[in-house]
Amino acid sequence: MIKWVRSHILKSEFNKNVAKLVSGTASANVITVLFLPILTRLYSVDDFGQFQLLLSVALIITVISTLKYEMTIPLPKNKSDSDALFLISFLFLIIISSGLFITLYFFGKPILNLFDAGHLSVYRWWISFAVLFGGGFELMNYVYMRNKSFGLMAKYRILQVAIIQGVSLAYGLVSPDFSGLLYAYLAGNGIVAIIMYLKSNVSIRFVKIRYALYQAMKFKKFPMINAPMALLNTFSMQLPVFMLSAYFSPEIVGFYMMANKMITMPMNLISRSVGRVYYQSASSAIHKGKKSILKIFNQTVRRVVKVGIIPAIIILIFSPTLVTVLLGSQWSQAGVFMQIMIPWLFFQFINLPISTTFSLVRRQEIGFLLIVISVLVKYVAMEYWHSTPNIQLWALTIVSSLFYITYTFTSYSILKRVKK
Repeated sequence: MIKWVRSHILKSEFNKNVAKLVSGTASANVITVLFLPILTRLYSVDDFGQFQLLLSVALIITVISTLKYEMTIPLPKNKSDSDALFLISFLFLIIISSGLFITLYFFGKPILNLFDAGHLSVYRWWISFAVLFGGGFELMNYVYMRNKSFGLMAKYRILQVAIIQGVSLAYGLVSPDFSGLLYAYLAGNGIVAIIMYLKSNVSIRFVKIRYALYQAMKFKKFPMINAPMALLNTFSMQLPVFMLSAYFSPEIVGFYMMANKMITMPMNLISRSVGRVYYQSASSAIHKGKKSILKIFNQTVRRVVKVGIIPAIIILIFSPTLVTVLLGSQWSQAGVFMQIMIPWLFFQFINLPISTTFSLVRRQEIGFLLIVISVLVKYVAMEYWHSTPNIQLWALTIVSSLFYITYTFTSYSILKRVKK
């Protein structure tokens, strides 16, 4: 059996790289699953809800903390050009996180009120550090992606999750309130990002600012289009948290957060790992012409559909029972939410690995337009149908499913127009 896997499944470099990332993500998920039954009994549903509200705000800023220049790091042929783009990314990360800290220090409460999180303004300092450390971790992943160091990426992902879960547990045993979840997030991302940098081959000592700016201008579409697109996309993904918070209690937000986590945790095991390899492989294939990149696109979509369909069916049927057994009866509503959300998250699972296609062919404006339409429709749907949490989530599921189907088919259509 092992020989068959090595000779067939692991025959191509693409599959080998995916396998490395999947193994790391799988191990990280196992750690999370082992800790979840303990953490959900140390921290309340309300604790998880408040943590998710602050995290959602931080994630919206994190995604543009480098103005998306981190995505350019794997693209140049020369390492010196890549190092220059790393320097630009890092400088923007420092500038944006520092500016955010100052802004929130003076205007934190009115800004957080926009997200129905004004009551959490005492923790406003946490958001800027979450952006700095989370953005740093993502930046270093693109450095390792360029070097095809997928095995190391997997190991660092395991370390990140182990630190987050370990700190959450330690804090929960001593003083169980949601601030323990905040400190754990900072520790996991910050410590691992620093280690990844110290162990990397990045060299910015001799990079001249003028040369770095020249490289940045070559990829000006990334901050001009990719950054706003990523901002809107992340806001769209976090919108349910804000909409649920606006109409219902933090407890409902906690149920939603856990339902989302329980579904995306196994699905992202494949989806994000395949996506990182797809971006690296497609970046190389784009220079070979339409046939090469279309082949990679089609193979990627087929793989994730085959892998995802059975887990999606299992979640649809058994999620209430699984949640009650794993997390306790107080979390049973999260199982109901999972049944409602699974169609939307399945289509998201298919779309996620190939979501960078517009960037690869420098047609980011199309993806941006699709996301703008999605955010508007999603907001209207959740604003109009909000009589109960279940109805609001059904509105979200229908709109989101249609968006991801449209995004995937449009990506394919754009690739067909690539010049040979």
